[in-house]
Amino acid sequence: MQPVTYEMGDYIGYQWPRFALVRHFTRVSHIEPSKNHEPAAWLGTNVVAVRKAVGIGNFVILGSALGSLLLARDEQAQEIFTGILADVPEGKL
Repeated sequence: MQPVTYEMGDYIGYQWPRFALVRHFTRVSHIEPSKNHEPAAWLGTNVVAVRKAVGIGNFVILGSALGSLLLARDEQAQEIFTGILADVPEGKL
């Protein structure tokens, strides 16, 4: 599936690991969740992030760039990233 391009003013709504609205500035890929994947973020009605419980942790697939927002010190992106890391059991990172 080709990446879906949205206008610059759109926000990605994260529901996991905590609620946050993160503005996106790049292309975003729609992710089709399977029965084993729980949607973690949406852009409008499109799922753009999913997670799957694996062992004692989670496998997370992001369809949007979070790294560049972390480098820009975006507060909401940092909250999401911190929440993902907080979900990792101590000593497993």
